[in-house]
Amino acid sequence: MGQKITGPNTPSPHQLADVVALANRAFRTTRAGDMGSEYPLLFGIERLQRLRIFQVDGWAVAMVGMILNDTVLLGCDVRVACVGSVCTDRAHRASGLAGRLMDDAVQRARAAGASIMLISGDRSLYARRGAFAEGRFHQYNPHPAALGRGGPEVQVKQIDPPSCALALRMSQAEPIHFRRTRTEYAAQIAFGFTQDRPGATYEARREPDGHGADIAVLSVSCPGPPVDDERIVRVVELAGDRSLVLRATSLIADELGADAVEIDAYVTDGALGDACVAIGVGPKLVGFRGTVKLLDPGRLWRNFAPLLCERIGGETYRRIAVRSEADDLKINTLTFGLDGESVAVEGAREVLAAMFGSLRLDPLGVAAGRAADVLRRALPLPLPLYGMNYV
Repeated sequence: MGQKITGPNTPSPHQLADVVALANRAFRTTRAGDMGSEYPLLFGIERLQRLRIFQVDGWAVAMVGMILNDTVLLGCDVRVACVGSVCTDRAHRASGLAGRLMDDAVQRARAAGASIMLISGDRSLYARRGAFAEGRFHQYNPHPAALGRGGPEVQVKQIDPPSCALALRMSQAEPIHFRRTRTEYAAQIAFGFTQDRPGATYEARREPDGHGADIAVLSVSCPGPPVDDERIVRVVELAGDRSLVLRATSLIADELGADAVEIDAYVTDGALGDACVAIGVGPKLVGFRGTVKLLDPGRLWRNFAPLLCERIGGETYRRIAVRSEADDLKINTLTFGLDGESVAVEGAREVLAAMFGSLRLDPLGVAAGRAADVLRRALPLPLPLYGMNYV
């Protein structure tokens, strides 16, 4: 008689240890670590609603974690679903459980008002559901020596939860950010883990001529196991004075014994670009670290109304109609109509590339007519980088 599999459902409190053990078996096979302590915003006992499982006789055999995040993207409020820790016990793989859990997550995210889903992985499971590594970001790879030395006038200290108020205010003032309460931000700092590596958040200050202080905040992933024989410090989130971010990164890299630096950034961050150019370092275009799924194009278009009105004018924005065609898994066609003209983008990956930009695809590049010209001014739209919100 076959085992009875039940779900998807939310685990009960007494099942949490079993769920964490399943995640550890899936993701901690090559190094020590505990997913429960590394990702308490996902695996906390008071946050069980963020987990969905299939179970056999009360034991978790497959799981998906999802956190709903409110973001500000260049002045626009957008709800984003972040999905991770997707796994199935070895004995139950190839049975479709992960796919059913992903479909459940998509339905719940849409019902909760999310327009975009970010997934920390790149698998055929996600591609079949229209999730691909699209988007366009800048990455800077200066050698630590190129950043210069901080000198005695630059002071860098690690932030602890009780002293995080200023850092939180600065992060919330950035043009693109996740909305966070002080409790959430303090908890993220306390974890000591950032984007699947040990991590920390730092405050840097410089006293210019005795008149006030320049301030910067940066969250980093610290060097873990060597990657291509290099020990890498990754700056995954930053706020404040960009040149000070670079000086602080130099000191942090020295302290951690790193011989390489990566700085993730938005293409709209001109201040960081200028600071890097000043030390002879240009950007490399990269895609999203993971995959992106478009959940609701119409809702997303409305979310971005303030930015789109700024780019193409309010009257033109209001005359554009957005229509999508989808099957059970993904959006296959997105059509924009304007004053009797229409522009159709066909293909799930092409739709993402049109909306958020791409390293390889340019679906709107060959389209002709006024509607296409307007869309090229309107798009692409910004995506958030995970920063400390990685799951």
